[in-house]
Amino acid sequence: MAPRPAGITRKAIIFDGIDSLIDEGYFSKWRKSSEVAERLNHNIPNHWTQLGSVATGHFLKRNTRLKYKIGKDRVKDWIIREEGEDDDSC
Repeated sequence: MAPRPAGITRKAIIFDGIDSLIDEGYFSKWRKSSEVAERLNHNIPNHWTQLGSVATGHFLKRNTRLKYKIGKDRVKDWIIREEGEDDDSC
């Protein structure tokens, strides 16, 4: 991947990547944090630290358009939140 443009932070690249995944319908079915991390790492330059599943979970939790459930072995699965759905549905 090409070097990042001046002034763009890793955090901004991650949040933009999450928004683009939501917009393209990636979260129409349940996704594991590790799957999402793999997709987001395509946007992060190789000389930066790549995202792991735990760090990805922290970034995904901050997005109010997504909800999660804790599956087997405490692994979080993510999906798009339906319109009008409250925060208690996680």
